[in-house]
Amino acid sequence: MSDPIRTKQALKIGIEATASNLSSITMQATVDSENQESPPYSLSSLVTWINNSLQVIPWTNNSSTVIGWGQIGYNLYKTDASMYGKYVGITVTSSNPGYVYNGFEFEHELRVRF
Repeated sequence: MSDPIRTKQALKIGIEATASNLSSITMQATVDSENQESPPYSLSSLVTWINNSLQVIPWTNNSSTVIGWGQIGYNLYKTDASMYGKYVGITVTSSNPGYVYNGFEFEHELRVRF
């Protein structure tokens, strides 16, 4: 981020990915610095249906299998983040096949020098 002696504070992260099939994409992301890492953020391509009482509505088929709602193609997975350091980065882990990372994004603020 062009200034190695200045502290950066991560505010939000975004991960761009393109899915090649209808399977859901779930990933765990941490924001890392030279000294520590954030708790994992869970990111998913599935849409969660919630009623007026804030209860999750599961969709099931004739076999009582829960059906997920997702999409093929480009998705932007984003979340608030909390981390600071001279060097910040993202570590992503997932066991889902069939997608490609297109980009990684940070919203950050520059803080103090040294």
